[in-house]
Amino acid sequence: MVNEVPQSLNELEERVRQIESRISIFNERLLIISKNMVDEYRKLMKEVEMVHLEIKNSKEDSDKIKDVIKKIVREMDIFAKKEDIKVLEKYINLWDPMKFMTEKDVLDLIEKKKGKNG
Repeated sequence: MVNEVPQSLNELEERVRQIESRISIFNERLLIISKNMVDEYRKLMKEVEMVHLEIKNSKEDSDKIKDVIKKIVREMDIFAKKEDIKVLEKYINLWDPMKFMTEKDVLDLIEKKKGKNG
């Protein structure tokens, strides 16, 4: 019996050391996991910020594009319509400005008339 007690105590001490060792290993692993989680969280938050910034920039670009399109539409309202051009074409063909006389032609014609009369 005397031998049994010290063996039991030795076994118990060994088991306690093993358990302490395991607990120490688990604690180290837990610290590593915690550190990795914190690092991943920070990385994820940076990515979320970048996505947020990209979305904001995209919205700004979209607003600028909308403004440009609105300006183009307003400018297009100023353009002459097809019907207006056809009316102008009709009047130009009716007047036929190519047959108009220049000031020089009129002066030459007057001189010719004076020459015939005089």
